[in-house]
Amino acid sequence: MARDPEQVRLKVVDDMTAKPGEVVRLKPSGTDFPRAEPPSSQPPGRVLLHSASPAATPLPVPEKLEVPRTSERRTHDPGIDSLIEDTTVVAKPLEETWNDRERARRPTPWGWFALFGLICGGAVVWSLVHLSSNSTKPETARDESVARLEQDARENAAAEVRVDRITDTARSFVAAASIDQMLPLVRQPERVRPLMEGWYARHPLTRGRFKSLSTFRPITLGDRASFWQVGCLLADETTRELIIEELPDGKMAVDWETSVIYQPMDWNDYTRDRPTGSFDFRVILQSDVFFSHEFSDSTRWSNFRLSTLGGEDPLYGYCQRDSETERYLQNLISRNRGRPVALVIRISTPPDLKSPRGVVIEKVMSEHWVYLTPPDA
Repeated sequence: MARDPEQVRLKVVDDMTAKPGEVVRLKPSGTDFPRAEPPSSQPPGRVLLHSASPAATPLPVPEKLEVPRTSERRTHDPGIDSLIEDTTVVAKPLEETWNDRERARRPTPWGWFALFGLICGGAVVWSLVHLSSNSTKPETARDESVARLEQDARENAAAEVRVDRITDTARSFVAAASIDQMLPLVRQPERVRPLMEGWYARHPLTRGRFKSLSTFRPITLGDRASFWQVGCLLADETTRELIIEELPDGKMAVDWETSVIYQPMDWNDYTRDRPTGSFDFRVILQSDVFFSHEFSDSTRWSNFRLSTLGGEDPLYGYCQRDSETERYLQNLISRNRGRPVALVIRISTPPDLKSPRGVVIEKVMSEHWVYLTPPDA
């Protein structure tokens, strides 16, 4: 409860100088008290009270209380002024004191201040570096922009010329009516000429009328990024897939072997007749666990499943475990994330072989169906 601002203060009266006043005694209703006589010669500090009876006798006069002077009091006793000083204490609301102890124990988060300082410092450094890097003269920036635009224009012009050359080569190749017309357009013409003669002796040479390129994308084979895979849409709405290499002199050359998926003999004939001798086939190879007849010992042999495009039945190729050929094939499969790989391998059928589907893998001729370099080089 708040204290009344109009506080009651004690008034010090000096009984040696103040004159005694008249004292009136209260009485009950219907009772007469005689009027008190004013004091005359009584010593200061004494008060006479009249009794209620007519023959009132004076009360014994108390002795005067002797109070030591202020200078004679003990020094540690507070004075009356300090006891009655106007001091008001306002208490905190109860809810405000609940977390005082927790706040007193909580340490100052200096780490956050350090982090904030580092962020601000990094921002200042970045701004200074950015401003210094952008202090290039307008003339230099304009020259660099012009140089980039000129470079882009040259690259676009070169790309247009490249596309035109590829289109012209593809158009001429699919329209060729003879081996002699094809040879100037193919890769490694001296090596593939006898292959072409043997192939077209077994298969008719068909020509087509070029309509447009349906697909066009660059491919990388080995360490060469100079190959392009294109799809040629013909007038009869069929498509022929070609792989074209850009030679160092800028000439475009078609890989003839992949255009016809060249094989030394028909795969189905080979699986049926099982001729002796060595043959280089374009196959799709993957790991297998088919061990039988002469190749039943899995600790001695490693097995791979061989298939071809258009082939009806697969064959199973075997090579000595831990041999150079086996490690090479396993490495190719691992690089292809365990998926089948397309490559050219040399296989053979030993005389008197009892395994109906088994062949021996002699060596890997190419990691791709494309010979990057001639195999006899």
